Amino acid sequence: MMSEEEKSSQRLLLRLSLFFVCIIVVFTTYGFMEKPFTTSFTWVQADLGIEKENTNMPFDSIIARQNKKVDLTVDSSSHYILLCGDSMTEQMRYAIDAFAKKNGHKLMTCTWYSSSTQIWSESDKLSVLIKEYKPDFIFFTVGSNELFVPQIDKREKFIQDIIIEADTALVPFIWIGPPNWKDDTGINKLIEKNLGKQRFFYSGGFREKLKRIKDGAHPTREAAELWVDSLSSWLRTQSLYKNKIRWEHPSNTKYSDLTYVPDSSICAPARSVRANIRILKNEDVPNYCQSGPAIPPTNRQLSSPATVRRDTQVLNSPQIDTLR
Repeated sequence: MMSEEEKSSQRLLLRLSLFFVCIIVVFTTYGFMEKPFTTSFTWVQADLGIEKENTNMPFDSIIARQNKKVDLTVDSSSHYILLCGDSMTEQMRYAIDAFAKKNGHKLMTCTWYSSSTQIWSESDKLSVLIKEYKPDFIFFTVGSNELFVPQIDKREKFIQDIIIEADTALVPFIWIGPPNWKDDTGINKLIEKNLGKQRFFYSGGFREKLKRIKDGAHPTREAAELWVDSLSSWLRTQSLYKNKIRWEHPSNTKYSDLTYVPDSSICAPARSVRANIRILKNEDVPNYCQSGPAIPPTNRQLSSPATVRRDTQVLNSPQIDTLR
């Protein structure tokens, strides 16, 4: 007869034996499986709280595209680049042009003095320029004339319209924020909210670093070079297009200078114009965007199919168009 102590030890030994047998069976099965322990996941985009009917954002806007995989191969081909916006393009264009020439690109600058998000939105001018030049890449800088506008949220629909114009054309688009010289009422945050940090370059942090011309707002030529250097570093390392365009510093001798090779398959007569800067005039602004009696359009048709007709507003506020 076995004692109770012997029986308990025997049961414990039996349990340990069964445990080790189970482990052996599991690992043996694992070794013979072609794809052991695979699991299928379905990634669902988080709810960003943006309703299409409220913001008029296209379903395939940049907010949806930011989660797609990025090709890590740097595109070293020639690109036709469009720099457009307000008077901040005036000094900036020289530094951007130096980067463009270093990397085999061509730059066209379209400057619209005293312009704002409302003027660009309601005139549909970005869509027109895209059709004329068919750019491969766009740098856009507007907002300096709206740093101190009250009730800045009312500008959101204009910002969204501009983004839609670029996204509808499927052109890589970078919005360069205004180089604040004073605190703004929220224009930078509003642009970033709608565009995201990968396509909006915040320039407000250079407030104390950029030397200004006599008006106290516009950076000097040398300061604009520092501004563009920071923009370019961000473009290469943090932007959505960091691998989509070769953008080495002009002084970087590690990389050879490239020659611009035009794409003969692109039909864009505007590219053949020898001038590399174009001044957009006030005549380009619809009547209902200008100061004076409002002349609202009837059933206005915008060139961007995703854009809808909005209520018009006369630009006669003293906070608007304060810059040249």
